[in-house]
Amino acid sequence: MNKIFIKKSVLKSVTGGHPWIFSGAIDKEKSKNLKDGQLCEIWCENKFIGIGYYNSKTDIAIRILTRVKREINKDFFLNRFRILKENKEKFLYNTNAYRLVFGESDNIPGLVVDIYNNVIVIQVHTLGIELLKGYIIEALKEIFKPDMIYEKSDIGIREKEGLKKENSGVLSGNLIKYIDIVENNVKFRVNIIEGQKTGFFLDQRENRKSLQKYSENKNVLNCFCYTGGFSVYAAFNAKSVTSIDISKNAIEDAKVNFSLNGFDINKYQFISKDVFEFLQEMKKDQFDMIILDPPSFAKNKK
Repeated sequence: MNKIFIKKSVLKSVTGGHPWIFSGAIDKEKSKNLKDGQLCEIWCENKFIGIGYYNSKTDIAIRILTRVKREINKDFFLNRFRILKENKEKFLYNTNAYRLVFGESDNIPGLVVDIYNNVIVIQVHTLGIELLKGYIIEALKEIFKPDMIYEKSDIGIREKEGLKKENSGVLSGNLIKYIDIVENNVKFRVNIIEGQKTGFFLDQRENRKSLQKYSENKNVLNCFCYTGGFSVYAAFNAKSVTSIDISKNAIEDAKVNFSLNGFDINKYQFISKDVFEFLQEMKKDQFDMIILDPPSFAKNKK
């Protein structure tokens, strides 16, 4: 494994836990024969710092995987996934869907892994993770024994890494388009192939649950509703629920999610329309509660 030497000026930040090393922090005179995506040992003079992967194409030149000298192979990911699974499932109640790996915060930068019942969806953001994908898939298969592992990588940062912007397809098992999940005893049907991100916004689970105490006996409007996650939760105790999204497919999926939970869709409003137009036409005091969870308005600095 090639060695990369970093400047003493950044040693405190890196040893203090920062997962990135920027290009300007590398001592280029001492660091030779580096290839993009390649694993490397990180050193500062005679001190071993950790192991990460390198890419000259981005400002973040190194992303750190471990601060222990060890081989990065299938066993490395088996150990990491088992720890994450155990730690995260301690806090899960009445759900079979959650985010196993969230990049840097779970010490595997460049990787997202979402569990949807017996289906796993991954996103690969970096060249370094792309080159380690074989180990990752084998480790996930051994621990979870899923019916399908599907890659759904569609984030712009991939192009800066030297990867094509989008890459999707079955990595293990047979193609499964829809999967039913449960969270907080509420049922949802997730469109793995055509849905946004990895199919569902798992990070909003606690927000959806907390909504129920605020929506009681209210006329609720859910803007940018997608497949109706917030809408379904509100429907349990709201006076009325109106769901609006520009995507006709998302609205149809929202109706399915209402039906899965025993609601008569004819008693609720589902509108396929540009939210901004609808808000301008909306009557004053038409709703008691409005949920706004819009898409990104500023996707980059420019």
